Amino acid sequence: MNSPLDKIKDKIFKLVAPPQDLEIWEWGEKNFSVPSDAANPGPWKVGRTHYLKGIFEILKNNDETTEIVLCMAAQTGKTTFSQICSGYALTEAGTSIMWVMPTKELAENYSKEKYSKFIKSTRILDRLLNSKQITGDSSDSILSKFFKNGSWICFGGANSENSLSSRSIKWVFCDELSGFPNSIGSHGSPLKLVRARTQSFIHSGRKIIMTSTPNLKGRCQISNLLDDPDTKRFEYRVKCPECDKYICLKWEQVKFNADNPAETGYYECQKCKKDIKLDQRKNKIVGTGYWHDLHPEKSAYRVGFHVNFLVSPFQTISEALRQYADAMRNGEDQLKTFYNVVLGLPYEPESSSVKHNNLYMRREDYLDHHGNPVDVPNTPSGTPLILTMGADVQVDRIECEIVGHCQDGRTVSVGYHRLYGDPSDIDNPQKNTVWDQLNDLMEKEYTSAHGIKMRVDGCCIDTGGLHTRQTYKFINQSYFKNIWGIKGKEGDRPIVSHSTMKKSGRDRPVKLFIVGTDSAKALVYSRLQVDDRNKPGYCHFPKGEGYEIYDDKHFKHMTCEYLDTVYVKGKPVSRWKKPSHLPNEPLDCRVYALAALEILNPSWKGLEKRVMERAAAGGKWEWLKTKAELKKEAQQEKEKKPKKKLRRPRNSYMNSWRF
Repeated sequence: MNSPLDKIKDKIFKLVAPPQDLEIWEWGEKNFSVPSDAANPGPWKVGRTHYLKGIFEILKNNDETTEIVLCMAAQTGKTTFSQICSGYALTEAGTSIMWVMPTKELAENYSKEKYSKFIKSTRILDRLLNSKQITGDSSDSILSKFFKNGSWICFGGANSENSLSSRSIKWVFCDELSGFPNSIGSHGSPLKLVRARTQSFIHSGRKIIMTSTPNLKGRCQISNLLDDPDTKRFEYRVKCPECDKYICLKWEQVKFNADNPAETGYYECQKCKKDIKLDQRKNKIVGTGYWHDLHPEKSAYRVGFHVNFLVSPFQTISEALRQYADAMRNGEDQLKTFYNVVLGLPYEPESSSVKHNNLYMRREDYLDHHGNPVDVPNTPSGTPLILTMGADVQVDRIECEIVGHCQDGRTVSVGYHRLYGDPSDIDNPQKNTVWDQLNDLMEKEYTSAHGIKMRVDGCCIDTGGLHTRQTYKFINQSYFKNIWGIKGKEGDRPIVSHSTMKKSGRDRPVKLFIVGTDSAKALVYSRLQVDDRNKPGYCHFPKGEGYEIYDDKHFKHMTCEYLDTVYVKGKPVSRWKKPSHLPNEPLDCRVYALAALEILNPSWKGLEKRVMERAAAGGKWEWLKTKAELKKEAQQEKEKKPKKKLRRPRNSYMNSWRF
């Protein structure tokens, strides 16, 4: 047993002994504990995320490496990696650090909610934190933290010039780089400003660590840096337990049955073509891995790493396939999220790959089985069962499209019209107004390939323009019951949400539906992307006499919008943007026609049965009845009912009372 004197000697030796030369991951294992409210609380161990170990070692041991690019999926340890690196720099190197988020608001929230928790979970940082600094929620204590060994960390936003131009910094962490703006006023790229702040330490170990989940292909800064020719890229390779050969785990090797993906998915080795049972052996398989240098000839000034869900201990193949199936059903917005968050890959919007000239070249003649022209042709999925219209009110005209819909999402453009006239002129009985022309199109009958006469079954009109009152009045005065006012709204919302009653002036209120334009446009563009005529979702467009409006410009305007990243309350979100020099009415009309279908929400089986019966009888298809027809039917029903006889009241004290 040690005497009290021996214990004192041990303490003295520890104080005067030279500091240990720890690896960054060793420092993390020694000092960091995962908070109790996390999924896996307790002392942090690098073996849990073995792929991070090699990145830690390259960062510390390669003096040439200045910039580190990490393009990572969610739940792969991105935040933990950056926090442990910062803790090592603050305690072992005693250096200055800047942590940059896309906006100043995000930087404040991160400092309060995440980094403060990291400090409390790291014993040495908690002891070194300067208790004399301002406490509470003041901006001084949130955006700057000072430690007793002379090191400090400050937080800033990439959208703030002051955040990036005030101090010289040795280590910089650019978190969620994909959300950084392209430029800040006249100062240019935030990344250039960050590099300028570290210029003083160019010969003394400066580090710029850039991490992010990716965003849109071509406009994503993290993936652009990863693919940059000057980046020395590494690939994580693991040993296959079946053939003992090293492979890189890629999404393309995940095999599954399309009818039941979540229950049938497995990983097939690229070399031996066997199921490696990745979910059951993940920790063991990932533990055999190493980072393979893809470009040994390149300089290590900037190194890049990509990490997807296949190496993460927090994600399984079955769960990923379940998310993939949901994304495929729910449109492009969720598919983008799957690519970015699960695969860690930049997403190429289907809209960006839709070439307007391809749509123009695949136009077709609308003919029946005998080669005669028809308004609504037959398709590989059968005859369109329902017609809807979308109308967009402009200053000097109304543009509208009539669209036929099949059950599998296939659409047929029946006609596109530009109705010129003044939409504010709605009360002139002596004149054929633009509203009368719109009414005529809804009353018109369209012949299908089976000889069925079809009419527009539902119409959505945008009320958000300059002629809101006139649009409300037209909806109230229309003979048709299935005509609705709509108002488009951005954001994560369904294609059609709840209706409200709105009015303008003294006119009767109308039923107004909210259309989620982001979701609707994503679905429209994903269908325009389908180029196989036999696949569900294919879009048919006409050509020939009477369809001259479907020219090259029409399709250019239909595909002019693109997804872009904007910030809403400090958070990056995707929004559809329109080039200022191109009109987008053809796209809007298609979106409104889709909204009309969503509002109708038809029974496809019932519609198919009725259309076949009508085709066999050679009759007229009358899904939509006018208000006049409905009124007449109601009157006839009323006349059929026998009139009730009036009963004579019984004699009583109250009945005999006289005033």
